[in-house]
Amino acid sequence: MMGLGEPSRRFGDVVSLCKETQKRLAKRAAMGERVIRAQHENEKICKLLMKMGRR
Repeated sequence: MMGLGEPSRRFGDVVSLCKETQKRLAKRAAMGERVIRAQHENEKICKLLMKMGRR
């Protein structure tokens, strides 16, 4: 059981999920599909998390 404040996923899992999301967004953009604001914000959060993981 997880306590309050504990992450629900390991950091590596989050980074993998973010990479998959970025690939999907790039594919949608390449196909000419409109990317909504929430997807852009998600991408920015993912980039920030990946930067934090490199430190």
